[in-house]
Amino acid sequence: MARQLAYAGSEEAKDEEIDIGALAGEDFNGDAEGPARRAPELRQVNSGDRTPRAGSPMPQEPPKRSLPWKSKVSKQEIEAFLQQERQKFFSYQLPGDVDTMFALPIPIHRSVETLRKHLYTSIGELQASQDEDYNRYLFSRKEEIEMNSVEELYRLLLPNLCQYVVALLKVLLAAAPSNK
Repeated sequence: MARQLAYAGSEEAKDEEIDIGALAGEDFNGDAEGPARRAPELRQVNSGDRTPRAGSPMPQEPPKRSLPWKSKVSKQEIEAFLQQERQKFFSYQLPGDVDTMFALPIPIHRSVETLRKHLYTSIGELQASQDEDYNRYLFSRKEEIEMNSVEELYRLLLPNLCQYVVALLKVLLAAAPSNK
């Protein structure tokens, strides 16, 4: 503010012209006269403020606002959606069928694709389906077990497990008070 008042009081500041194009960083034509040769609409008579003003910043697109997690859909919800759409368009249902989308409109196909992208399968369901597969094909499939320290300990203890149980029972019987 004090700078504006100081420049506003001087005579030369009032008569001087400032080239806005030069302040904005536009291309400079290499004439001998310099910025005075620019178009009159780019020139502005100084009203006492000699401090350059920053141009307005480029408008930035706002960040895409979304939830930090994906929504989750179960198989039952996909099946219910397909049954509802089949009933709506054709007045029939195919219970238990989540694959057939014959004659349904393309937006419904896209909706089902989106739902399948967000399909949630719990770990319990995965383990149950793997267990069913192992029980169904008992001798033809081998279960993949991750070898970690607990698994190694179990494999080392398993051959002598009966002896360890007998030893623990003897210790418990020896420690128990007896009735005389």
